[in-house]
Amino acid sequence: MASNDTTLASASSATLRKIEEDYFQCSICLEGMEDPKLLPCLHRFCAECLKAVIQKTKKFKCPLCKTEHVKPAKGVDGFKTDFAMKNILEDIQKSVETLELEKKQILAGGDNTPKPPNCQEHKDNPSNYCCVSCGNIAVCNHCGTVGTHSRHNCQKIEDLCRAEVDKLIEAIAKLLQYKDKVQHISLQETREKEDIYTSSFVVIEKESIKLRYDYIWTRAKCVLESNNDWSKIQLTPKILSESEKLIRDISSSAHEIHSRDVSAGRIYVTQQTGCIDILATRFKSDWEINGIASCRKGVVVATGKASQDTSHISVFDIKGIIIQQRTIKRKKTFRFIPKRYCASLTALKVATVCIPDEVGVYNVPDGSYKRRNIGENCSQWDGNKYVMCVATDPDKGHIFVGSNSNRALFVFDERLNFIHVVSLPDLIKWPRDLSVQGDLIFVCDFSGKRAFAVQTLQQPRVVYEFRKPSFGLANLAPFRICVDENMFIYIIWEVVSTDEGQLVVAQYVQQGGELINQMLVNKDARSITTLKTTKGEKLLLAARTENKVFVHDLVRG
Repeated sequence: MASNDTTLASASSATLRKIEEDYFQCSICLEGMEDPKLLPCLHRFCAECLKAVIQKTKKFKCPLCKTEHVKPAKGVDGFKTDFAMKNILEDIQKSVETLELEKKQILAGGDNTPKPPNCQEHKDNPSNYCCVSCGNIAVCNHCGTVGTHSRHNCQKIEDLCRAEVDKLIEAIAKLLQYKDKVQHISLQETREKEDIYTSSFVVIEKESIKLRYDYIWTRAKCVLESNNDWSKIQLTPKILSESEKLIRDISSSAHEIHSRDVSAGRIYVTQQTGCIDILATRFKSDWEINGIASCRKGVVVATGKASQDTSHISVFDIKGIIIQQRTIKRKKTFRFIPKRYCASLTALKVATVCIPDEVGVYNVPDGSYKRRNIGENCSQWDGNKYVMCVATDPDKGHIFVGSNSNRALFVFDERLNFIHVVSLPDLIKWPRDLSVQGDLIFVCDFSGKRAFAVQTLQQPRVVYEFRKPSFGLANLAPFRICVDENMFIYIIWEVVSTDEGQLVVAQYVQQGGELINQMLVNKDARSITTLKTTKGEKLLLAARTENKVFVHDLVRG
């Protein structure tokens, strides 16, 4: 923990030094600028240094660009003083100093923080409640239930801790979206809209915002990794307040205006706006959702494991009401449970695969299901393989099946006739999930912890690689992928660990795979798709074990 904080603080100091050298160092004396003066060519120098350059001449050349200028009637004092840049540097300096102090406070408030103090009113009573109304002070059971604080908002310490952590994760996710908007404005784009002076101002302010974000994220990371509930309760409110202030500052600055200009016409995924509870007595508690797909407007298909030898296909509407449901026993035994994945084939049909080697087409209107075992009609499929994903090319009516063992994609038609094998480039180990868009295949290479866009014309080749999200999370691997009707791409990235780790949804544009949005999501959200509704297209994330589907709006930015 300490090394992480020290590294970030050092990085912040290095950033400060770089800003000082690039924007606040006088190129004449090579020192920090004092009383900086701005020439018409928009280069800056110390007032005293300019006086030495100008001396008694009426005209002089800029020491940097050699542009000739006329000396003002008031001499050097006639040039504009650059107070704004000085103010920004002072703000950055304060941020770095505060970060150093906060680092010590967080380390002191980590896992070694003492347990909650005894009740203030009853000194001998241990505190097991926290009074939110009174600023998260510790109170005993008597005060919280029948005593002084009984009419206040009193919560058990462990319950309040969970609530505060959820708020913190949501706040950091929201803040990161604003940070990314700032990062997407390049200096060149800014110069095309403003003059050079304004461009430099924006660059410095962007660095200031990044430092403030790093400062907040460092504190949040320490709190989230702490095992002390009391520490989390006491430190989280201040972090939330600082996060909200930074978001307000970003929103009110020129950055937000530039971001809207640069991103006009883009679709952005929002934080969770709803939740579909799948309502069915037949949907048992030990069932899983391993895959999700949409068909006609407002109708969703979920597939997954039902028991040790059966899987399910469930069709429900946007309200969670089951329309159809059937369980399917697999034809052959296998060492792994029968996980079932799916992908939309047409408005009325869904392609689906089930471990070990079943591929099929489910007809939504009548609930009929046709299936085949891949090994029975494809000699290139051996007994050690098992299916990992399925994708479709609706325009051609093709079904693509990926397996666990190599880069081969097995392609079938709607009647489940084997067509051919597509061999992915050697850079890819094996596909965990796919999305086929014409001649492009987007591949989640979970084993290689990378995601790619592959061009399939003639010899398949990697066109570009998707950048990983930047939440400060290590060991991220792409898990699931989908594409909306506007061709924006969504990938679920998982923190790979011994247990199922944190999940991040990242949003990309198809042209070049630029990362434009990212957010932390429910750890159980293991499947992803989009759904057309009467209120526009939605992004759906299905929980594997909770019988829930989390809904996110897709809005135009």
